[in-house]
Amino acid sequence: MICSTLWATDQASLNKQQKEILTEYVKSVEKWLRKSQAETATELKVFGFLGPPTDSKEAAVEKLVHVVNSDEPSVSSFRKLAIDVCKETQKDSVNLACERYRGRPFNCFECLPEDASTTKCQCCYSMFLNACLLCAGTSAEERSMLDEFRRFTEENILAYSVAINSWLKEASPKPVTSLTTTRYITGDSALGIAERVHSSLGKKDEVKEWLAACLLKTIKGNQRWRKRSELIDDFPEAVSWFKETL
Repeated sequence: MICSTLWATDQASLNKQQKEILTEYVKSVEKWLRKSQAETATELKVFGFLGPPTDSKEAAVEKLVHVVNSDEPSVSSFRKLAIDVCKETQKDSVNLACERYRGRPFNCFECLPEDASTTKCQCCYSMFLNACLLCAGTSAEERSMLDEFRRFTEENILAYSVAINSWLKEASPKPVTSLTTTRYITGDSALGIAERVHSSLGKKDEVKEWLAACLLKTIKGNQRWRKRSELIDDFPEAVSWFKETL
């Protein structure tokens, strides 16, 4: 009984979180359609993935809005949308990731069987939406959808590294935008990340310091892109706590 209640509570919380994610994406996409200015972190991501508006992009994102606003949007409906948009828009050899992963440009999608409507991989909602936006946004443009996603990931990794590093040093974080030119992270969004990290970690103690240091070391040493260099490699100040401590 207790386990069932906990599962139901967790599932309800997850459903609420997913609904909030979908709502935020739709608002950002609709703002892009209106050709407004991106302000929030989600808007920066959506605008960056889509790039300048075109008729084909607008048609693709209108399909996305329709699916999200349907009565019962599901993982399978987002998967089908991503596949359809990729098949329509990705024609050149640079962007064949959709074909390689059968409509799933990111490895995360492999957690979803062909005939499944649900999945234990809870990143799929946002990942399918990201895929759809990237497929539409990079079509007929001189940029790869995977390279664009890599840039988005690396900017966020750098922002979180700076935030964790500053908490370890008990110092105010440097703005990531002062370290490098960014496309997806603004000074305000980097500050928001730092505030959340500092708030979540709370007051420093030995155990928290050790755990945070392990996390920062993992972020720095993790090979996300098959041994390719990353933004964080060019900014030792993002992990300067290690140099000052050792």
